[in-house]
Amino acid sequence: MHYTDLTSRRAVLSTIAECDRLGRDAFLTKYGYAPAKEYVLRHGGREYDSKAIVGVAYGHQHGCPPLKPSDFSGGRGFAAGHLVKLGFEVDGVSPDPRHWSLDEVTATVEDYFDMYRAEMAGTPYNKAQHNEALRKRLNSRTKSSVELKHQNISAILQDMGLRWLGGYLPRGNTQLLLKATVTDFVDQHPELFDIVKQPASAPAGDAIVSAPAIDQVQRVAKARRGVRIDFAECEARNRELGRAGEKWALQLLRSRLEQDGRADLAQRVRLISDEIGDGLGYDIESFDKDGQALYVEVKTTNGPITAPFLISANEVLVSEELGNRYVILRVFDFASAPRAYTLRGSVKETCQLTPQVYKALPATQVTTDNTEVEELAIA
Repeated sequence: MHYTDLTSRRAVLSTIAECDRLGRDAFLTKYGYAPAKEYVLRHGGREYDSKAIVGVAYGHQHGCPPLKPSDFSGGRGFAAGHLVKLGFEVDGVSPDPRHWSLDEVTATVEDYFDMYRAEMAGTPYNKAQHNEALRKRLNSRTKSSVELKHQNISAILQDMGLRWLGGYLPRGNTQLLLKATVTDFVDQHPELFDIVKQPASAPAGDAIVSAPAIDQVQRVAKARRGVRIDFAECEARNRELGRAGEKWALQLLRSRLEQDGRADLAQRVRLISDEIGDGLGYDIESFDKDGQALYVEVKTTNGPITAPFLISANEVLVSEELGNRYVILRVFDFASAPRAYTLRGSVKETCQLTPQVYKALPATQVTTDNTEVEELAIA
């Protein structure tokens, strides 16, 4: 827990609104802060205590208790400086003149996601024209600096485990205000990231890649902490995206068998979720090249390879029963250049599982047969 993990302007603004509702003195008393003697936050013509605002906003963003005054480390003005980096005005702290302003960052993020929407809809757009039009709204920024800012946005989305805009490869070293603005935009527009878009071509046998290292996935999980949307859950509930991924996976599995000289087996691969329905713990009945039956559960995302996924308690149980015949086929980058990796065997052995959703009953009705963990996710 550190105040520098506050990366949402919306969390700060909601904290300011709470302070307005309670009154400044009652707000400070509620959260155990003393009035600020310096580094006063100014917003909407009113004064606020910068450290208290940061501490409470941290809790709002991350869904946890607010920071206490003793949780702050560094100099007295560090929390105030953090607010300035988030685009707020604090007495005694000047913004870095090299940094882009709030208006510039907001305009750039809006432009990026205008192109993102067009790309997801399959609508042609011209990057050069977008760049030129955007620069008219900025403070004498160059074409290359705008491109770099767009690449910074891609890097932020990559860190969150989300799909980024094609043509703007991720580049790090991002401005805190940019990260905060993107974080808030993602929070407000989760629907952008699970749009169903059919791949342009059928899958080839070489679309299977190695699974990501656990430390890569853990970095994504850490980066997502500031986003209130659970994208793995959204994808799990998006049946259209799931069905599209299953059909793509069906073609992929058939293609691989044909390449292995087993066209006879390829004809027998079945999309069992279409024929029988969900609930079996897997979606496709397939084979390996030696003819052993495989039971394949497909998990699809528009995000990158590091995006975590949800898996049900039933799927975990079935994976244990089937052992080496059970396969998770994780399809990623589905909206752009879909590929997949496989995890074969018991999910308890191939994945790091984290409790995600619990079955709850009133305490008077809990029985010894109570099932605690309903769903789990790679973290």
